[in-house]
Amino acid sequence: MTKSVFYHTDCPVCVSAEQDIINLTGSDQVEIVHLSETPERV
Repeated sequence: MTKSVFYHTDCPVCVSAEQDIINLTGSDQVEIVHLSETPERV
């Protein structure tokens, strides 16, 4: 199974959603991409 990718810009809502997704799926099942840190990943 491939990882899901969660893109976000570090706003409080996105950070909360990131934590929820990690808690639900496990950190090994999702790749987190911070667009404010790596905008070329869009």
